[in-house]
Amino acid sequence: MLDLMRKANTLKWFVRVVIISVVLAFVISIFMIWGGAGTRNTASGASATWVARVNGQDITPFELERQRLNVENQYRQVLGDQFEQQAAAFDFDQLALRQLLGQALAYSEANRLGLSTAPSEVADTIVHMSAFQRNGAFIGREQYIQELRGRSFDVGEFEAQIARELTVDKLRDLVGTMVSVTDADVEKAFNEEGQSAEVDYVLFKQSDYPVTGEPSAKEIEAWYRDHRAAYLTPEKRRAAYLLIDRDPLQKSVQVSDTEIRDSYEKDKETTYRNPEQRRASHILLKAPAEAKPEEADAVRKKAEALLARARGGEDFAKLARENSEDPGSASEGGDLQWFGKGRMVPEFEQAVFSLSDGQISDIVRTPFGFHIIKMTGSRPAGVTPFEEVREQIRQTLAFKKAQELLSKKSDEVATRLSQQSSSFEATATELGLTVKDTGWFGKGDPIGDLGPMPQAAEEIFRLKSGDHSGPIPTPRGILFARLVDVQQPQAAPFDGVKDRVKADLVKDRSLEKARAAARELAAAGADGFKAAADRKKLEVKSTGEFTRAAAPADLG
Repeated sequence: MLDLMRKANTLKWFVRVVIISVVLAFVISIFMIWGGAGTRNTASGASATWVARVNGQDITPFELERQRLNVENQYRQVLGDQFEQQAAAFDFDQLALRQLLGQALAYSEANRLGLSTAPSEVADTIVHMSAFQRNGAFIGREQYIQELRGRSFDVGEFEAQIARELTVDKLRDLVGTMVSVTDADVEKAFNEEGQSAEVDYVLFKQSDYPVTGEPSAKEIEAWYRDHRAAYLTPEKRRAAYLLIDRDPLQKSVQVSDTEIRDSYEKDKETTYRNPEQRRASHILLKAPAEAKPEEADAVRKKAEALLARARGGEDFAKLARENSEDPGSASEGGDLQWFGKGRMVPEFEQAVFSLSDGQISDIVRTPFGFHIIKMTGSRPAGVTPFEEVREQIRQTLAFKKAQELLSKKSDEVATRLSQQSSSFEATATELGLTVKDTGWFGKGDPIGDLGPMPQAAEEIFRLKSGDHSGPIPTPRGILFARLVDVQQPQAAPFDGVKDRVKADLVKDRSLEKARAAARELAAAGADGFKAAADRKKLEVKSTGEFTRAAAPADLG
């Protein structure tokens, strides 16, 4: 077994499986067919808060929550019916954070080694994702953008994430050809995985140690002077940028009838041969798996009322448009188009494939909520007719051609800038591009006329003065930026933050009382811990047994 684990090819296979799982999980977390993933308010740009920072790259609470959903979905698929019973044994937040930290470190190392992913590679990956396929063909760029925006996802950020995952995949391919594992490595990992611990503890909450009396004006001002660094205005930056706009390239692309037919004939027996399929419409009323029983019951009652109306003869499509909470299908009257087995979550699939044409299901519960399903069509296994996928093929080919042009232009700009034979502005002029100014913006702010672009803001905030970025994917195309100026954080005027300073001072005094109580208990030592806690009427809790891979449930 040790010899097997040392084989580089085995490790290479393993890391490829891991990265493919991550990419698929990322897509699954967004789509899951009906929009079951979390949403993000992109109107204000990237979040100004972070849960971890790796080489200047922030991991936001939103990213952690999304990854936690990914991890939970993966475990749900693996454990099946046993998931609910065993879920408590796993700390999904910790598992998700470890994965995100690993991904961030891997991407940072890939950048250091000069590994990158071209826009054309991203495009090829996207057009082959099942989430963007209908009847074996890409749904087209417009529909693809609508799918993402319907779930409140920034298109540029999504494509940047795919680019990062593909870049990390290249790193893992590289590492997988060189890595070997020693007996000592395997033994150490085995021992660490097998170790467990159990801890008794007392939790000293700040809220249990309130402060009496208001701090004086002098005390508040003194706290502000001593902690001035905590009240800085955020750093702001200004950059020059040039944008390779995708729309003009898209409009310039021509796809001939011959190209469409040739593509169909080439892929007819693979891409366009389908298993038995169903077509259905549905009304979704959201009720997540973790919803409280009374909340779920209220949603179910609403679903039952809609079911009665649908079976009473009301127009199903109209009911779906007015009531369904699935952003991807509600506007289409709940229509989910054609799909085969394996495309929907099991509960939904089982219900659909048990219905006859025109029949309306009972209430169906899935991890996303309650569904009312109407089966609108069925067809046996076979090849999708050419005319049915003609427009989809045209859009796929047009999208690929536009991406190739975008990639070619992007490579040309990157090459010119790397040669440093001319300035940023001169390079743009030579290539017929216009340089614009972002104006001052913070990391979480919209970027001038470009609007909210989290990925671009993140890249610009990594630059040093005078440096220019590499290609940055955005919803509009590929962006290159040069850092012009930096406005360093400055201490906010006292009058503007006085209330916040006062609250922080009161909180710190409360925390200090809790710390003092904790130090007093700690002084009793391990042997006197329980007795000292009992004398002070403090509640002693136990973590239960836990391992390195799963933190105590109560403590995280």
